[in-house]
Amino acid sequence: MKLIALPPDVAARVAGGDLSVLPTDIMLGGVADLVSAMAAGHTALYAATGAVAPWIGYLAAEPRGAQVVGACGFKGPCRGGVVEIAYFTFPPFEGRGHASAMAGALLDLVAGRPEVREVIAHTLRQDGPSVRVLVAHGFRRLGEIDDPEDGRVWRWTRPCTESADRAAD
Repeated sequence: MKLIALPPDVAARVAGGDLSVLPTDIMLGGVADLVSAMAAGHTALYAATGAVAPWIGYLAAEPRGAQVVGACGFKGPCRGGVVEIAYFTFPPFEGRGHASAMAGALLDLVAGRPEVREVIAHTLRQDGPSVRVLVAHGFRRLGEIDDPEDGRVWRWTRPCTESADRAAD
């Protein structure tokens, strides 16, 4: 999975509809509106958290063909040794392993970073594709929490001690 960084200045421009700031070697085929919407969400998150690279959002593109298939990133900077990941596959590309590839790419970004001890994620309280993604990458469910945006969710955790490739084996 190829990750395209959306730092605050780029995310703000993309959110405003200026897609010219994105790399020219990626394809937005049918998802330009979703890309702008995701960039707007990242812009709001940056304003709330003060996140800077690498704790930002990313567009995710297929390595072959460079079609943008989703977005992923961190829900804020690393705090107290903990960082939270999130990923979203755009509807036309669901069911093809892209969520797992995005999660793995984010885990690879944090692997070996001394400030990160734990990676967390949240899912709806039901078995589904995202649960399978997290389990495949070595996460374990801690329990339920109240999320201010999503309500009651399952909280997942995994130590940050190895690359995503080794955890998924």
